[in-house]
Amino acid sequence: MIPTGAIRKKTAHLKNRVIAAGFTGFCLFSIIVALSTQPIHPARDLVYSMLNQSGVENPVTAVLLNFRGVDTLLELVAIYVVLVTVSALSFNRLDSIRCVHSDTVLRGLTNIVAPVTFVIAIYLLYNGTRLPGGAFQAGALLAALLGLIAFSGHHHLAQERVLSRIGMVSGLVVFSLTGLSVYSDAQSFLTYPPVYATSLILTIEIVATVSIALTLGRYISALPQSQVSL
Repeated sequence: MIPTGAIRKKTAHLKNRVIAAGFTGFCLFSIIVALSTQPIHPARDLVYSMLNQSGVENPVTAVLLNFRGVDTLLELVAIYVVLVTVSALSFNRLDSIRCVHSDTVLRGLTNIVAPVTFVIAIYLLYNGTRLPGGAFQAGALLAALLGLIAFSGHHHLAQERVLSRIGMVSGLVVFSLTGLSVYSDAQSFLTYPPVYATSLILTIEIVATVSIALTLGRYISALPQSQVSL
């Protein structure tokens, strides 16, 4: 007589094999269908047809800051709202930025990494109109740099209460004012005239980079001491 435990074990193995075979078959079927289906890209074709009027050469930037600029504006709002929520739930005040740990090696590493990181962030921001990159990528990189600077014990801009608050909201303010300033001409919020599109988008990108960097960098300071200690 076969033990009950052995039967259950064999049944479980058989079930796992059936599930694995079914999942593998589904994946293969999906791949075959995807490869045999003629792709249709009406949205992509529409973006490329209007790219020469967007003010930028990168279609992603054109969508994020021109064709769907409202979505990007709401993303900045969401980042700031989350920051306020995280700060309210943490053990530290929003204005508190601590020197978590000061170490000679870390300070020396920061002195080397900081200039290189800053140059790379400027490169990402500058190339955002032509190549992949832009405010969010550059801002995230600068936010990580601010965290490293804080951990190493250096003083930085985010430790200035008034300046950091102005910097954090500057992206929302400039983005919104830009949309309102062109509303009378375009009859649509955040629809830029082709003549000024490049300048307006570049201005928004620069200010948004500062805002994103300071806001994301503030997340680090809002965490409890035990979660960020080195």
